[in-house]
Amino acid sequence: MADPSDCSETVNWQFDAVQANWDWPYHAHASLSLPVDAEELLFSAEGPLAHGVFEVSQSHHTGKDVLIDIDVAYRLEAALGSATVCHLNPSDNRHGLGIFTERWQHPEFKKQLRFHVHVLLPATEHGAPRTINAFNTHLPQFTHHLHELADTVVFESIDLSATNAGIRADSLNAIFGRLRSSNGKIEGTYNTTSSLELFTSNAPVHITANLLNKDIDTTTVLTVETSNADIHANVGLFADSVDGAYRVNARTDNAPAKVSITSAPANSLLNASAVSSNAPVVFGAHPAFEGTFELHSTWFTPPKVEDRQNAEDPLRRGRRRNVQVRNVNRGAIRGEVGWEPKHENAKSGHIGLETSNAHVTLIF
Repeated sequence: MADPSDCSETVNWQFDAVQANWDWPYHAHASLSLPVDAEELLFSAEGPLAHGVFEVSQSHHTGKDVLIDIDVAYRLEAALGSATVCHLNPSDNRHGLGIFTERWQHPEFKKQLRFHVHVLLPATEHGAPRTINAFNTHLPQFTHHLHELADTVVFESIDLSATNAGIRADSLNAIFGRLRSSNGKIEGTYNTTSSLELFTSNAPVHITANLLNKDIDTTTVLTVETSNADIHANVGLFADSVDGAYRVNARTDNAPAKVSITSAPANSLLNASAVSSNAPVVFGAHPAFEGTFELHSTWFTPPKVEDRQNAEDPLRRGRRRNVQVRNVNRGAIRGEVGWEPKHENAKSGHIGLETSNAHVTLIF
């Protein structure tokens, strides 16, 4: 986390005319430029009086600078003067925006500041995707909205952190991605070649995730966790010159978890889990999956396996799929699935599903 000592200079505010009849009568705006090739771009807010919207999109303009438009509305004329909004430069080649408000034990409601921060990433001259080294936020009470970026921007690393606010990406492409919130929904479309972690609590996670694996010895990973809210994840598995290796883990409690593998390469390796409690768990495996599975629930809501009889051989060789199911007890099922005759490059993955007081369903 940043602090005011990391500021290199404060922003220069431009003040609009007072709108006396508005609930937020005072309004000001400022702008800031940061080097797009910085080792890290960081955005931080500290103190209880700042909240708002944080937005990221790509500009149609080329250049070497990230442009940041900052708008703020407030109720008391003196409120903005008690805050520090600045260009962060905590060390060489690390740049960002800092928002610091008073840290009183009982902050005055009238001193709240409502921000809209819009980050505009420059396009490249020849239309190739723009690479961002590291992009990090620590913005409690700021809703995050990332526009359509997957085709034009690649984040080497992105770490977004919110509290009591949601995070949405219309489309995002990151080698390493981590999104964290609490009491805020995570939604959108996410692409990764290494790992994607999505964590929240008391709010749902509704996503499409595309995992691209480039090295069979390095697994591409998706981790999704929440609590007291549902998970709905559509996951595509893709490979570049390899069969592909993946791990998909989803966990919640007191709410349903539904994971669907919408595409997968033949002879790929998938290890996956989906866990909840007091609510159903449904996992839709792709026909390309081969390996073992284990399902657990309570005895009065026994787990079940649904076999789609018309599944197409992923190698298109007319092979027959063999699904073997063994009832361990009324609340547990184990088994395995594979295509016969077995291909020499076939791999054995594993799917583990678990809940309590509700059904677990594995769909092949």
